[in-house]
Amino acid sequence: SDEEKKIDTLTRRELEVALLLREGYSNAKLANILSISEGTVKKHISNIFSKLEIYTRTEVLVFVERNIDKFQMALDSNEKC
Repeated sequence: SDEEKKIDTLTRRELEVALLLREGYSNAKLANILSISEGTVKKHISNIFSKLEIYTRTEVLVFVERNIDKFQMALDSNEKC
């Protein structure tokens, strides 16, 4: 599907960030969890927005929720590479 193709364009880190966004964490909290800077978090989020062609955190949340299995599978297959 079109959505699957979009998910396939995300890097491992972007998949992780998208899944964490679903938990409703702030950028500061995400940075803390992933041990990266807040600026890097913002960069990942803006990449996610452009790759998924969506523009708000809420839409990301809805997109991830709707495709949760695909996100988990993408992350799992990513781990084996």
